[in-house]
Amino acid sequence: MVVISSETDSCQICEQILQEAARNLQKDYAENELLKELLLACNSLEATYDRETVQKCIGFTYPNIDIIYNDFKAGKDAHSTCVEIGQC
Repeated sequence: MVVISSETDSCQICEQILQEAARNLQKDYAENELLKELLLACNSLEATYDRETVQKCIGFTYPNIDIIYNDFKAGKDAHSTCVEIGQC
C-alpha cells in the first residue's frame, strides 16, 4: 500500500483521476456527471493507496468541482487543472 506524502504524489493523483474521469464521460456531460466520475475515480484509489488518499482526493474534488468542470469544458489538460486547484 502506498501513502500520499508529497506534493508530487498529490499532483499525480489529481492528474490520474481527472484523466480517468475524462475517459469515462459521454459527450455533453453535466457537472454532476463529472463529479460522479471523479468520486468513482477517487474511491478506486483505495486499491493502490489507502483510505486517507481517497479522503484527500475527495477533499480536493468537492470544493473545486466548478473549476474542474469549467476547465474540462474549455479543453484544458489534467495537469493545468491540477496546477490551478493547487495539487501540482
